[in-house]
Amino acid sequence: MKLFVAMQTPEVRRVVPVALLCGTFEEKLAKAAALGYDGIELMTAESRISDAAHVRDAVRDAGVAVSAIGSGAVALTSGLTLLTGALDKAARAQARRVELINFAHSVAALIVTVGSLRGRLGRQGSFTYTDLVQMTQRIAEVAAQ
Repeated sequence: MKLFVAMQTPEVRRVVPVALLCGTFEEKLAKAAALGYDGIELMTAESRISDAAHVRDAVRDAGVAVSAIGSGAVALTSGLTLLTGALDKAARAQARRVELINFAHSVAALIVTVGSLRGRLGRQGSFTYTDLVQMTQRIAEVAAQ
């Protein structure tokens, strides 16, 4: 069995409740390795990480792996979730998920979590169940590439 711990990416300044380690990004990586974790789940609110190469190299240098990219912090910090009553907000959430997939590829992570699918599809909103299915399918298509 392999063990992983959640931690924030360098640009996330707000504390994400499920990210358990503190310190600089490199200090958190060193702590994860020292505690015997095999890898980390990167929690990011900014899916366009300015220096993905730095993240990839720091993770490699710490001797851990990136198990997943967590998307829950996106909903927590920006309120963007696919499950919403507004089509424009759902479209921004979809674009953010695609950015997370691209980031995952750059740091060799095989998983991007669905994370924080909060809200409800209301009858009065502009966003329907069909829209949700189509957006989810598009995200899956990008991930399959």
